[in-house]
Amino acid sequence: MKKTFKKLMAALLAVALLCAMAVPAFAADAPGSITINNAVSGKTYNVYRILDIATHNDGYTGIVYKTNDKWSNFINSADVKSKYFTAVGNDGVITVKDGLNADDAKALAVSAKAWLGAHTDITADATAITATSSTVNFTNLELGYYLVVSSGWDEAVEVVCSLDTTKPDVEINEKNGKPTIDKKIVENSNTVENNTAGIGDYVQFQITVNVIDGQPSNYVIHDKMSAGLTFVNNTEHPVVVKVGSRTLNTTEYGFIDPIIDGCAFELKINDGILKSNDVVTVTYYGQITSSAVINGDNTNEAKLTYGTNGYSTWEKTTTKVFGFKVFKHAGTDKENLLPGAEFRLYKTVNGKNYYAQFDANGLLTSWTTDAAAAGVTMTSNDKAELVLNGLDAGTYYLEETKAPDGYNKLTAPVTVTISKEGVVSPAENGTVYVSNNTGATLPSTGGMGTTLFYVIGGGLMVAAVVLLVTKKRMENK
Repeated sequence: MKKTFKKLMAALLAVALLCAMAVPAFAADAPGSITINNAVSGKTYNVYRILDIATHNDGYTGIVYKTNDKWSNFINSADVKSKYFTAVGNDGVITVKDGLNADDAKALAVSAKAWLGAHTDITADATAITATSSTVNFTNLELGYYLVVSSGWDEAVEVVCSLDTTKPDVEINEKNGKPTIDKKIVENSNTVENNTAGIGDYVQFQITVNVIDGQPSNYVIHDKMSAGLTFVNNTEHPVVVKVGSRTLNTTEYGFIDPIIDGCAFELKINDGILKSNDVVTVTYYGQITSSAVINGDNTNEAKLTYGTNGYSTWEKTTTKVFGFKVFKHAGTDKENLLPGAEFRLYKTVNGKNYYAQFDANGLLTSWTTDAAAAGVTMTSNDKAELVLNGLDAGTYYLEETKAPDGYNKLTAPVTVTISKEGVVSPAENGTVYVSNNTGATLPSTGGMGTTLFYVIGGGLMVAAVVLLVTKKRMENK
């Protein structure tokens, strides 16, 4: 009987010991997970357990926090301890102050991130994960109070969030990413920051927005054009908005009216359309106007505003418009100016001549294939000067159609080139000098000159015959 009782007691003690071990083992080893939604591709995420959980009940509704070896000095630091905890016991168990809210949690996270930066020996509690999609998941985590941070940003970013794993599986949203905006000019299927154009030409622009904030909302693109450009949105030159490869329809975005800040347009993408890691592209056109700066910068700028008060810096592109002067002079003497010469300027496209039409101020208005159209012929003024403004880089031909009185007209056009940098050739300081020469032109065979010779020659022959007849009559008498 005694032996049976001893065996029973031994069994009960074993069960009791097993149960006593089971509770802390469950508390320490119960696996948890942290899922980060709206994660930003290319950014690296880490998790740090700054407090352990000492005990909890089966429903995870009541918890007792305890310090750990890695973060004990941080928890016991004067600022942190006095602000967030009523007491920190000798056994490491802490008593949290009543009434702490989300702002307090954020401030604690900021302090923890700063501490982490100054104590590089503190290691993460899981292998770092570099996001390749919009979701990052940390699994098999011990329960505790975690700090989640990200790295790989172009500039310093605050702590992503801190969280209390009172339940084993927690989801948080990335909120600290700052969207970026990039602006380019589309030219020959390439994108560039600077280009050249002539008055009347269309310039295609492209804006790219990388959506890397966690909860994208109130996305507005602001575009500002200098006086040399005007915004165009028509069938031939439309605005196209895409998210990835999908083209948005006009129910998914719209133009704000009235426009503020002197912008050419303000385009808002409706809330709910965008999600983290989306790429937005907007292509649109501007046309070069007669107000374009000649041999200077004509700019187009764009910025993004988002959320409650987020904004980017202005991103700028530049379009240059060129021009040059023509001086007409006699021979090699550039001081002997010749007013009254008539010219026309043309370019060749696919074997066809296009003639430039200029206004009275020498500003390009259009191009025509009609060499006799109004505005094509220009006359050097009393200073022997012509001003030809509003041209793109390229090759042009300056053809003299009438020389000043007493001078010979050029026998071939002058080829003028303007480089992408605005260098005019042949020219001196941007001025093309064109000379005329004087001199008689010998008459050609079959012209009035030979007729004159025939008339004179015939007259001499008649006179000779008359003299001969007269002489014979006198001899006969």
